[in-house]
Amino acid sequence: MSFEDVFLSQFHTFGGLDRQDLDSLQELIGDQNKKLLAWLGQRFITTCYFALLNIKSVIPQPDPMSDQCKWVDLNNLPPLYADHKEIIHKAFNHIRIQLNYLPFGLSLLPKFFTMTDLQSLYESILIKKLDRGNFQKKMLKLGIFERHEKKITGGAHRAPFLYSFNLTTYNQLLTEGIGFM
Repeated sequence: MSFEDVFLSQFHTFGGLDRQDLDSLQELIGDQNKKLLAWLGQRFITTCYFALLNIKSVIPQPDPMSDQCKWVDLNNLPPLYADHKEIIHKAFNHIRIQLNYLPFGLSLLPKFFTMTDLQSLYESILIKKLDRGNFQKKMLKLGIFERHEKKITGGAHRAPFLYSFNLTTYNQLLTEGIGFM
């Protein structure tokens, strides 16, 4: 996956005076490096972005300042520095709000997917069950999907249609918004 395929959006800037936890910093760094502690204790302004990507297609790699880098469940975040837990939760809430105005899914789903796959994605973001019929009707009304011949077989029920994104329409809706309202 290239970074051109990733949905990336700026969502907030954090700059409050109370962002740093100097006691935790001192515990982490110790007394040996007072210059680093003084530098980290300054006021920082952080402009935050969120990216939407399929975690099955990306292997996180630690940077030179990190011991490890891995995917973790949003509900089981490890202890984080300063206000970084707040930043993560604000990003998730922002994504949930944006779901009503922008199409999501291009970088989160495989090239071909079922409406059930798309609905499961939306339900995991919204943390609630959605009515199958209403969801499908609203999604298809957007005109961003191309329906393909049924390729999933072997089940006792009728095989679902496979869909893919119409990139022209999808990108247009990213610019103009869904317009459900």
